[in-house]
Amino acid sequence: MKYSIPLFCLLLAGTFVPAQQATDFQTKAGDDAYDVQENVLIKTRDGASLSATVVRKKGKIERLPAVLFYTTYDQGARDSAVGKKAVDKGYVGIVAYARGIRTNLDDYTPYEHESNDIYDVSDWINRQSWCNGKVGMYGGSYTGFAQWGRG
Repeated sequence: MKYSIPLFCLLLAGTFVPAQQATDFQTKAGDDAYDVQENVLIKTRDGASLSATVVRKKGKIERLPAVLFYTTYDQGARDSAVGKKAVDKGYVGIVAYARGIRTNLDDYTPYEHESNDIYDVSDWINRQSWCNGKVGMYGGSYTGFAQWGRG
């Protein structure tokens, strides 16, 4: 009994790995199964442009729920892998970057615009022909913080 609680905690800790630290980005399908749109610009209501990566299954025309990963970190190809994992689970995967990331770093002001910007990104996602109107978010650290302000 005295070893069961620490063993349970160890198993539980291995189950939930923060997305920024995850190292296993293997996807089920080959890269040719995905439609990856890099550097999609999303306008906010105050005129800023946010960059996003949108990943969909190639040839899929039905409207699907979307999973948004909003981040302040530009991790290159690892970001499209995050979107591909969402696609493998039946969603459209979107990685959207905080104001200034992948656009103009002079506009980078973390923790100041997240609430409105995430609302605007979610609204943009909802208006896309590939979205069924359901948008979820996930992530920890900055990404988790940003979700609290989502209106």
